[in-house]
Amino acid sequence: MPFSDIDTFRANLLLTQQYCEMQLCNSEKSEGEILRSINPEYQGEPIFTFIAGQYDKSTIISEWRVPPFDNDSIVGELFEKQLEFKRAVADRQQQSIFSGRILASEYDQTVTEGGAESESNGIIDIYDIPPIDTWVYILQTRRTKILFSCIPERFVALVDEGIKISILDILYWIHNPEYALNKFSS
Repeated sequence: MPFSDIDTFRANLLLTQQYCEMQLCNSEKSEGEILRSINPEYQGEPIFTFIAGQYDKSTIISEWRVPPFDNDSIVGELFEKQLEFKRAVADRQQQSIFSGRILASEYDQTVTEGGAESESNGIIDIYDIPPIDTWVYILQTRRTKILFSCIPERFVALVDEGIKISILDILYWIHNPEYALNKFSS
């Protein structure tokens, strides 16, 4: 994928917004589950399982069957699978798109301390990765891999709490995706 392919970014963003809008109707699910409806199989089993949080049993968190640290290419593989799934099921006729913000996660720089997961009620997971349904674009820079996600407005405050508590500066909001893609890829 070209580093600054803004057209691909925009197409993926629209597709992701359409798909997430469909998922936001699942109000009976917890914050940690609602945008993790896509659960690809990896080696014959679902990649995610959901468990009660360690400190707050009403918070449901996602657990990776194969942690991203154990397989350097797993996030990229899952990224392609989730895009394929969204393309197959998204309502392309849908006109209303939710408002939200673009989150960047330098997921290969995490230290798995769990602060962002706890403070975001499981929206951000222990690996500082947002829900798979929200994934828009992956950018490989010289220094890191950046996963861009579209976080619906109703979860922005929770993600803000996760960003504030995170001990590394690897989670941050992107205000201008085109500028960011060009800046990071140079």
